[in-house]
Amino acid sequence: MFRHMDELDSLVPALSRLSHDQNRWICLVAPPSKHCVTALVESDIDLSRVLLVYPGARRDGLWAVEESLRAGTCSAVLAWPTSDDREALRCLQHAAEAGNTSCFLLRSQQLADQVA
Repeated sequence: MFRHMDELDSLVPALSRLSHDQNRWICLVAPPSKHCVTALVESDIDLSRVLLVYPGARRDGLWAVEESLRAGTCSAVLAWPTSDDREALRCLQHAAEAGNTSCFLLRSQQLADQVA
């Protein structure tokens, strides 16, 4: 079961601040439910700074996250990975560092327990 709703809600104040303080995007890659978008609409987030990306294939999702992080045009990238591929996660970490971008990976409790 995903806990992303509570976790996303807890990120909204920081995302709101980023959307108003920086001239960079907030990118959501493949948000898993309408709640994710509703939470943004109902918040104080500047929606003109939000990108919603829906890749066609699973591997395209990781590529989209990595490219969004590396580009340096986003203040934050949120993603909902469905695997615990440690190599892919390391690549995302390096991309976030290269682009000076915050990365938030919202994972299922089952997946989080596997990695811990």
